[in-house]
Amino acid sequence: MEARADSQKFFDALSRKTWFRIFFGIAVPVVVVGGLSYLYFKGNPFICIFNDLTGLYSPGCGSGRALSAILRCDFAAAFSYNALFTICLPFIAYYFVSAYLKIVTGKYVIPQLKIPLGVYFAVMAAFILFGILRNIPIYPFTLLAP
Repeated sequence: MEARADSQKFFDALSRKTWFRIFFGIAVPVVVVGGLSYLYFKGNPFICIFNDLTGLYSPGCGSGRALSAILRCDFAAAFSYNALFTICLPFIAYYFVSAYLKIVTGKYVIPQLKIPLGVYFAVMAAFILFGILRNIPIYPFTLLAP
């Protein structure tokens, strides 16, 4: 009976923040692995609503197919579906892993990228330009369409 009381004291002593970190540390990898497994085995279930409504390609069109192709190590197909997403994916993944580890451990475990504000504006301009160029129906730009 005393062992149960000791374990109850231990669980009562853990704060809500600690319980959240434990839950987050387990739940996020389970959801990510489940989602990536679904993409790998079933393919891309997503449709581009922007394309359905306008007939134009958004900068994100083809990202789901590109991620599915990357999981199959078909990088040429991934690049043809969405070149910008394929190029940006390592940086996006690094950011999410860094944020995940910060939440779970409470400190920065891997080095943080110090990105100047001008780079953010350049990336946003690249996304907008990519969205415009992939909708131009002339030969070199048609390669950007998914």
